[in-house]
Amino acid sequence: MRLSHYLQGPQGVRPAQAGWKLAPLSPSRSQQAWVLLQIEQEGVSVKGSPHFNPDPDAETLYKAMKGIGTNEQAITDVLTRRSNQQRQQIAKSFKAQFGKDLTETLRSELSGKFERLITALMCPPYVYEAKELHDAMKGLGTKEGVIIEILASRTKNQLREIMKAYEEEYGSSLEEDIQADTSGYLERILVCLLQGSRDDISGFVDPGLALQDAQDLYAAGEKIRGTDEMKFITILCTRSATHLLRGASEGRQGHPGRPQGSPGLRDAPFILNMQNVASGNEQEFSLPVFEEYEKIANKSIEDSIRSETHGSLEEAMLTVVKCTRNIHSYFAERLHYAMKGAGTRDGTLIRNIVSRSEVDLNLIKSQFKKMYGKTLSSMIMGDTSGDYKNALLNLVGSDS
Repeated sequence: MRLSHYLQGPQGVRPAQAGWKLAPLSPSRSQQAWVLLQIEQEGVSVKGSPHFNPDPDAETLYKAMKGIGTNEQAITDVLTRRSNQQRQQIAKSFKAQFGKDLTETLRSELSGKFERLITALMCPPYVYEAKELHDAMKGLGTKEGVIIEILASRTKNQLREIMKAYEEEYGSSLEEDIQADTSGYLERILVCLLQGSRDDISGFVDPGLALQDAQDLYAAGEKIRGTDEMKFITILCTRSATHLLRGASEGRQGHPGRPQGSPGLRDAPFILNMQNVASGNEQEFSLPVFEEYEKIANKSIEDSIRSETHGSLEEAMLTVVKCTRNIHSYFAERLHYAMKGAGTRDGTLIRNIVSRSEVDLNLIKSQFKKMYGKTLSSMIMGDTSGDYKNALLNLVGSDS
């Protein structure tokens, strides 16, 4: 199959639909960046104010917290409808006009889960994620699930910025702190993930290496008594999503390597595969590692991980696989986990809504509805209350 064009429409790159115009493909990095930007824009649930002025927003917040009592609704209306960049400008204006730190003032006026959510919104993104990692390791015990979630789902550039923010905020190395707080194979997989070696959007799959990797995974687990954990860690943490999953074989709807689920940043390998096909560099019938593995082992890579590992190492490996297969499904699962059963895991709920609201929350919402038969908003409404609920719903946006 040879494709010389892909389709361009009002929501970015899409499959063929009536009335959409053909856009020639080019392997240039500028066009790749444009394609990714167009895809990502449809996922953003908090886009900020188009006619933004930080001064009146700062004044509104000051009045909301001045004197006896606090106007929580005014705070919600301002901060949940501004982008993070705009919130930082509001904070500067607040300090210039009133001589106070906005985040500290909010912290002193608010309380509980609502305060936790609002102060999270005020953190620059990488500072916030660095804080979440630091909090997961401080004190007795380690919240390994938080560390796994962040390290397995972020790109190389994002991890680099998180590490930089962590060192600036806490005066220590994130890698060294993880090594000091974890041990064994869990420590090894977390340190490997922190290197960001999986973040490759070249779109190239070496069929020989994919087959070899599948055979090595089989030999490291199902074929032997015991498990060679390092072989699993090495392949899962150093091979690209393209290599592990997407390849250039015929995918859904006859498109080469089309990833399952909604488009997003992790679709970059697919887009570049389309460019390879357009330029005559298609790889016919090559299977990615996970498909080769299933042919050899007669079971999925997930089933093998569950039978060969346990505990936090199992969770880490499965998270890598889930983020490779469909990152939006992974975050939908995390949000559902935060609210299912008795009680609410508010840390998980806040972290994932805040961190994804300017990335791909709309795509996560769509996947959530497919997976659980209900909207994310409806579950939030049933599981939270008061100002906390209202702020979360504003960040999530409409379900249309």
